[in-house]
Amino acid sequence: MTAAKTWPGLILIPCLLAACGGQPAESAGPRAAPPVPVETRTLVAEPLLRQLEAVGSLRSEESVTLRSEIAGRLVRIGFREGQAVNAGQLLFALDDSVYRAEVEQARANLGLARRNHDRAVELYERKLVSQADRDTAAANLDLGRAALSLAEARLAKTRITAPFGAQAGLRTVSPGDYIA
Repeated sequence: MTAAKTWPGLILIPCLLAACGGQPAESAGPRAAPPVPVETRTLVAEPLLRQLEAVGSLRSEESVTLRSEIAGRLVRIGFREGQAVNAGQLLFALDDSVYRAEVEQARANLGLARRNHDRAVELYERKLVSQADRDTAAANLDLGRAALSLAEARLAKTRITAPFGAQAGLRTVSPGDYIA
């Protein structure tokens, strides 16, 4: 009889152990996790630099290579490389002594042509010269005006100015160079 009463008890003990996690009562407490290694650093504020490297080419909106329309010796450069220049600003000046002399000569010839024309008109009105002489004097006056305009245009070409406002680039000449 004692053996029959022990049998259900033997079955009950393993079931209770399985329901409790299968561990004996003395180790039923929570287990401690193993320590985890940690790195520490002191934070320092630094500026964040963002850079982008690329290969390409730049092209300006407007660009011009300046060349003189006349030959002469360069006497002045009116800008520095990389400097901003305004439209019409003097960039280069050539020796203008010969061209100024041509302007003075043309003015003198125009003055003479004007006096001859005025004299011819007065004499024609008094019927002392022919109409051909008066017309010749008028033509000489027109030629004198044209010669003065031509001399002034040549003189103006000794000054090379900026065609538009921009940033000046590199120059390949220096004062004293002969520009052909």
